[in-house]
Amino acid sequence: MSAKTTTPTVTPWANKSEFFELKNWFFPGLSDPEAATASKQRAIARTKAYMIRGNVPHAVECTGMLVSAQIEDTPSANAISTRLAMSTAVIRFVNGMIDPHQNGSYVIPMQVIAREIGLPVFLVDLRHTCTHETLPSLRELRAGVDEAVTWLHTNYWSVRDAEANESATPAANSDEIKEIFRQWRRLYRDNRDLKALKDLSNPGSKPEMRFAFLAKQIVLYYSSDPATLFATMVHQKVMHTKNQINKALLLPMLKSLPSELLSDLFLYMFDEAERVDKHQTLSEELSLNANPVAEWLEVFVEQDMLSNGQKTMLTCSRSLGRTALNLL
Repeated sequence: MSAKTTTPTVTPWANKSEFFELKNWFFPGLSDPEAATASKQRAIARTKAYMIRGNVPHAVECTGMLVSAQIEDTPSANAISTRLAMSTAVIRFVNGMIDPHQNGSYVIPMQVIAREIGLPVFLVDLRHTCTHETLPSLRELRAGVDEAVTWLHTNYWSVRDAEANESATPAANSDEIKEIFRQWRRLYRDNRDLKALKDLSNPGSKPEMRFAFLAKQIVLYYSSDPATLFATMVHQKVMHTKNQINKALLLPMLKSLPSELLSDLFLYMFDEAERVDKHQTLSEELSLNANPVAEWLEVFVEQDMLSNGQKTMLTCSRSLGRTALNLL
């Protein structure tokens, strides 16, 4: 079977660093007004250059238009020209945010879509006034442009920052790993939809998306330091508390993780279960429930989460094999 290929996204910027440089130019955070304006002018010029290349995201294009209208709003500027520039920017922004969601047979009211995507309805109303009524006042337009720029910063530029941070491999830390599972525990207990959901690989609701983020963090820790991840899960009261395994709570999370991670986790738990069995005095009727780690191995068997080779390992184990044979 051939490996699955993905189509690369074509962007006008050469790399992520260039993209985030543009973001910092648009939102410089400088106390000097002249320096801040110069930074924004660089961002606008760069955006215009990107427009020539094509494939500029609507949010980037609109940020350029809105910020341009802001910095051209000076005491010496013609008020009508400023109002026209701001009106055009607001119309372009709102249309571009709403139109992609009009994909059905019937037209959905813009206010309804705005509420669904978190866009202030005030901007939709302002867009309607700009399009169909008398040109709004400069005061109204300034408020609208400022609101649109703030919305873009929060819902586009800052989101891209967060995605970039998530993609970086974190250094393994037991406390941070435990915090991920604590967040999952709260999320799972507070959302009944998660408990009823059998497939968490395609998140739709906010709790499901939060779950997907937590699962992704576990995978990143696995990539950077699997030994610390597994030691934390097994020995830091993540997979069991007071000698009781957290099966109902953790099984949905475990099933969503990559098979190679589960395979390595099995090997870690297998070695740990045998080590414990060698150092404890157990009854002749030794079972997989002799310790919580071994009990998790039983769960792996029951849920058919083992490869044939791993099943063979269990059945060949002197301490775990008897019960494994009964289960398999």
